[in-house]
Amino acid sequence: MKTAKRPWTRAEKSLFVIPLLLALAAGGNWLLQRTAPLFIGTGELKSVAFSPDGRYLAVLTRHESRLADAGAIYDARTGALQARLPVPTPNASLHGLDWAPDSSRFATTYVDLARRPPTYKYRGKKRFKFFYRVAIWDAASGARSGFFPYAPAHEYSYASLDWARDGKLWGVGTPPALFDVQSGQRLRRFGPQAVPGALEWSMFNASHTQIVMFNKEGDVWIYEIPGGRMVRKWRFRDLSFAAWSRDDDVLAIFQNQRKKKDELWSGSLRLVNVRTGRVLTPPPLVHGEGESWGRDGQIAFVDRPVRPNARGGTGSETSRVLVWNFRAAKMVWQKTSGEQDEQFSSLSFSPNGRWLSALISTSSSWRVVWDAKTGKEICRRRVNSEEQEMKWAPDSKSLATYGYGGNGIRIWRLSD
Repeated sequence: MKTAKRPWTRAEKSLFVIPLLLALAAGGNWLLQRTAPLFIGTGELKSVAFSPDGRYLAVLTRHESRLADAGAIYDARTGALQARLPVPTPNASLHGLDWAPDSSRFATTYVDLARRPPTYKYRGKKRFKFFYRVAIWDAASGARSGFFPYAPAHEYSYASLDWARDGKLWGVGTPPALFDVQSGQRLRRFGPQAVPGALEWSMFNASHTQIVMFNKEGDVWIYEIPGGRMVRKWRFRDLSFAAWSRDDDVLAIFQNQRKKKDELWSGSLRLVNVRTGRVLTPPPLVHGEGESWGRDGQIAFVDRPVRPNARGGTGSETSRVLVWNFRAAKMVWQKTSGEQDEQFSSLSFSPNGRWLSALISTSSSWRVVWDAKTGKEICRRRVNSEEQEMKWAPDSKSLATYGYGGNGIRIWRLSD
């Protein structure tokens, strides 16, 4: 004879259900912490950079008084403040930063705004003569471990820094130069001895064996390092930008060209093999911008036809993201915006070349990550309208979104 099952009492139900609910809550909290972004409140942002080992995040911000900038180092995993940087001078304006390969130090350039810079005339236009200095900071303590002038007092200078893998410090800008980090001595200056201000921009390749420079007139020079021999020289009309590929072989040169009234604006792109001088087949762009170099011959662009509007400004058609293989001269994949006002921008391949990230802006803003080979969407996160910029962590497993002038950084971790 079977005995009837006694129903559970309220106390027995509680003993069973409560631990289950606690376990579910703990699991949900773990999942939320894993997927929700880490927010770091910083103040008005100027520059952000992960250390090469991924442990630190160096940040430059504008000071509340607007008379000087400030800097800080954060733990990239927890967001905890590691150190605040002592300002070089009470009215220092900090510009750009770059980490040493071993993540022990980073460098910035700065200019003292307390002194009004002298002016000079170049082609009938008044320009300021800025005199930049270099500051070296210790990553663990935030202490300034060195500072020195970027150029002699009689030279005009405007520059950012590029720390090479061998520990040498390279100055990018006007004039490009090589420095001894320990002594601050300028070992070498690169490029033509032109009129101050004529040199507009410069960039070393990844291996620091060549440097490309151009000016407002459209002259482009490539110099060999360390020999200093000029390898190539071109002249292009309406030159806007140039960028090296990751393997140092190819240079992308952008030109902006405006056609007749009521016709599309167009952007001309040239892909040049620097070693051979051969011009490669470019992608089919109408108005290409926002390039990012990937691996295995990939380069990505935002392509955006632009028309003059009735007020004399510009109105944009739908945009697309285009991934091109310059070695095979073929399209890998492309994405076209689904709405009239939907725009792509802020492209960036991950360091391992596996992912491509972009900002999608409509009535709201989204940061999307695609598989670089197939174009398959991996994830999509809603971001604030001011979060126009992003930086990949060195391990390619997370990324930071922020905006210049914004007051914080969000660090997003990709799903494993």
